[in-house]
Amino acid sequence: MDRTEQDRLNALLKYAIAGTPPEPNFDRVTLVGAKVFGSAFCTLNLVEAERLWIKSRHGIDVEVLPRSMSFCDHTIRGSDVMVVPDATLDPRFADSAIVAGAPNIRFYAGAPLETPDGHRIGTLCLLDPTRPRDFTAEEAVVLRNLAATAMELIEARSQNIRLSDLTRQISHQANHDALTGLANRRELLARCDGIRAEAARGEYLALLYIDLDGFKAVNDTRGHLTGDELLVQVAARLREGLRDSDCLARIGGDEFVVVLRGDERIIERAEMIAARLIQRLGEPFLIRGHVVGIGASVGVAVDSARSAGLEDMLKRADTMLYKVKSSGKNNFMFWTENGAGTGSRAQ
Repeated sequence: MDRTEQDRLNALLKYAIAGTPPEPNFDRVTLVGAKVFGSAFCTLNLVEAERLWIKSRHGIDVEVLPRSMSFCDHTIRGSDVMVVPDATLDPRFADSAIVAGAPNIRFYAGAPLETPDGHRIGTLCLLDPTRPRDFTAEEAVVLRNLAATAMELIEARSQNIRLSDLTRQISHQANHDALTGLANRRELLARCDGIRAEAARGEYLALLYIDLDGFKAVNDTRGHLTGDELLVQVAARLREGLRDSDCLARIGGDEFVVVLRGDERIIERAEMIAARLIQRLGEPFLIRGHVVGIGASVGVAVDSARSAGLEDMLKRADTMLYKVKSSGKNNFMFWTENGAGTGSRAQ
């Protein structure tokens, strides 16, 4: 494959259009093409390495052809409209399967789809199985302009996809922690609001407020690069064992939150998760060639999912977290909806 053809295929690939479902904008182009020129068939085609893929078609029910038997393979080699008045008399096409057999194409006219960079990625073409015909210079101008319009639609489609991707990236960055990729406080609030809005009777939330013990010492002695890598590894351990319905967020330098959703057994699950997290975060970390040790303290608040407010649950869990920190760390304590604080030592 020569460099020019590879560049053309790369240009086609960037548009991410081959193999996609029908779209009204392109179907209108082929409808107009068929009606304006009085042609039985009108197709909008993308020429891949080995096949002709038909993005839109009017009057014919074919989606893919081998590139070798298509007229369009010849069309993209030139910059202007290619016309074949009678394919049965043209030695390039007379023996082609689509000429000698069904659909028995006689007439063809095609204009290349040319990108702003000059790559001809496909064609807009007219085909007729009923009769040979002439194609005037004025008709060629109209077909060339209709093909340019189709290319503008492809370009606009690509721009819209890029804009949508950029919008999603910006939204993700606004709602997620850049270092760990976890949800941030804003995203945590939005998810909790969504849970509260859809929660059924008898559903509960448990909020685990996690603060790392000894992180500041690691950051001060080993440096911020080690501290950042430690936070990334902490986030990975926190993800372990969580369900899709659970939410994990980083809301401060070394502060994380896990929100669990469940039935009346939520306290038992929260206790199990809290104990496991403390155990996992207490295991050594290997970072930049050094073994690093930290711990974790956890305050837990439990409330009805329908009435739970994130800020209130954070305050309650923070109260229990303070009690854990004051009583020796490496532990978890509960605040239930009854307001009673209960504690349990992680094993």
